[in-house]
Amino acid sequence: MKNIMLTLSLLCAGTVVIAEDAQQETMQVTPGQEFEITLDSNPSTGYGWRAKISDDSLLQELDKTYKTTVQAAQTPGAGGKDVFTFKALKNGTASITISYSRPWEGVEPAKVREYTITIGDAKEEKSCVNVDAAAYDTELAKALKIDEKKLKSAKKTAQRNMSKKTKK
Repeated sequence: MKNIMLTLSLLCAGTVVIAEDAQQETMQVTPGQEFEITLDSNPSTGYGWRAKISDDSLLQELDKTYKTTVQAAQTPGAGGKDVFTFKALKNGTASITISYSRPWEGVEPAKVREYTITIGDAKEEKSCVNVDAAAYDTELAKALKIDEKKLKSAKKTAQRNMSKKTKK
């Protein structure tokens, strides 16, 4: 069985990112804040993720994109990630149900992820946590089961890619 891992990280810039599969399926955001939910996907199988929001007056789906790695792009049938971007509109609680299915089959989805989003004003003392960057990298490398050199290399590549995107 494929292990889909979920992590939640709150960035000081105000973006919440849920990467992979969630242990934490409840989250707090503030009005106007954008957040992403990223899930493993393989559209070559015919399956795809579809999101349903319980209250459109509280949450808005801004975007859904499919991303793949260079290696996966060169391998026929390899999977990637579906990235959903949402925006919190006003205070309240709403749910997002994301289903992985082949819509033409008319059967229950193969997978369903449910997230409860509470939208409210943030408490200032909890808005940003200071962490030691080196210690964070060490723990992240352990969690991803890679060595720190690979992690540093991946971070540099990501920074270059982000830098290219902001220049466009």
